[in-house]
Amino acid sequence: MVFHIHDEPDVHYRDAQTLEARRRQYLLTANILRRQLPGVRVIEAVDSDAFYGGVDIWVPVTSAFERRREAFARLIALGEQVWTYVCCSPEGHWLNRFLDQPLLHGRLLFWGCAANRIGGYLHWGFNQFPEGMDPFQGTSCPNHTGIGTNFPCGDCFIVYPGEDGPLLSMRLEASRRGAEDAALLAMLRECDEAAHDALIARIFTNNSTYNDDPAVFAEDYAQLLALLEQSDETDRGEAK
Repeated sequence: MVFHIHDEPDVHYRDAQTLEARRRQYLLTANILRRQLPGVRVIEAVDSDAFYGGVDIWVPVTSAFERRREAFARLIALGEQVWTYVCCSPEGHWLNRFLDQPLLHGRLLFWGCAANRIGGYLHWGFNQFPEGMDPFQGTSCPNHTGIGTNFPCGDCFIVYPGEDGPLLSMRLEASRRGAEDAALLAMLRECDEAAHDALIARIFTNNSTYNDDPAVFAEDYAQLLALLEQSDETDRGEAK
């Protein structure tokens, strides 16, 4: 069982005193939750490791992970679960899956997960369009959180409403393929970690530095499959 307590508790606050008060309240709530529901895990979108002791599954946005890479890497080394996500940010050259970005960016997000030993990906914006909005006509969903802006185009949804259920978008398909890539990369890492790291390094340095040339990616993906096939043949040979 997984519970979420407070979205981005260390992101929107007035001052250090406010953050500390929120941290104490959060830890108290997490302790009550665990006492009443033994075995429950707390998942939270966070910006830092400030809520250590209250969170079981840490989910920084990709830019926060890069900004505090050492802290989150330390959590991973301690055996903590660290996931990642993208929301209305990061923008610009950062990998995301906005409508104005190449489809490959949504797939490369998962190569970043593999590179950084991140164990999961939190999807924001599956079908977050308000009643009366036609996502075929308008792609920027209103933001009713009080910020006073709209969400970036495509940020809030990766499906469209259909008569017989949701219509899947190309961006969702890119994410699906990326998740499959991450599973294949995990298989490669298990048998040859050095080859895993070298393969990823050809196209991914971090979430804002990468090679999104489709031809280069296709070569890397083909190499991934070849390495896995070679490993499988080796295993079968040793089993004889």
